[in-house]
Amino acid sequence: MISTAIDNFLETNKDDTVSPSLLWQTLKVVVRGDIIAYTSRVNKARRREQEQLLNSIIDIDHQYSASPTPELYKTKLDLKAKYELLSSDKTERLLLKSRGFVYEHGEKAGRLLAHQLKCPQGNIPKPEVVMGEDPPALEEEEKKKQKRGGRGQIKQKKKTVPQKVTIAKIPRAKKKYVTRVCGLATFDIELKDAQRFFAQKFSCGASVTAEDEIIIQGDFTDIIDVIQEKWPEVDDDSIDDLEEVKT
Repeated sequence: MISTAIDNFLETNKDDTVSPSLLWQTLKVVVRGDIIAYTSRVNKARRREQEQLLNSIIDIDHQYSASPTPELYKTKLDLKAKYELLSSDKTERLLLKSRGFVYEHGEKAGRLLAHQLKCPQGNIPKPEVVMGEDPPALEEEEKKKQKRGGRGQIKQKKKTVPQKVTIAKIPRAKKKYVTRVCGLATFDIELKDAQRFFAQKFSCGASVTAEDEIIIQGDFTDIIDVIQEKWPEVDDDSIDDLEEVKT
């Protein structure tokens, strides 16, 4: 596939008027886009096949519970074997990814350090307030608050939010679409940085429209692969494609 794409590109664009450096840079962009598109198609086909196999297994289970026959049992075993084969392929890919950012099982510490820096720094100990004869300004301020309003305000514990990213295609006027990405903040991803990344990646407009929502102008079939390539911590189990959603 890659060799064919390179041959087609060079046959179409190689010219004496085009400098070799410009031709090389453009070729890298085109080949990378072809690889991303191919990977996206393969991943979508695999997910679709898994869903179809799972639905078929459920249907066979219902039929077998109502009327058990050897043929239904054999069909059920065949479907389960195919489903487990696809699932094992997913496990292999996750293991390969884990080598990139788990230091104990790989040689690249960069991703691990980047992941740790993105995590909330709640485990950093806070400086203790020393109580002495001359109380610090913080203690004086607390006393003033207690005189004016009794007890100080008790902070509520931060609720734990499940880590889940959702992708949706939303129709707009004149048969145009926008892509909505929600849930990146649950992985401690800075939305402003993600917005700039999407705008630069797809050469389009992108904006943060809600507390944990980014709207990208356009419909992009490879959005899931782009997100997982940029942020490997967002695995297949943590991202859902909602397809087209009407608002």
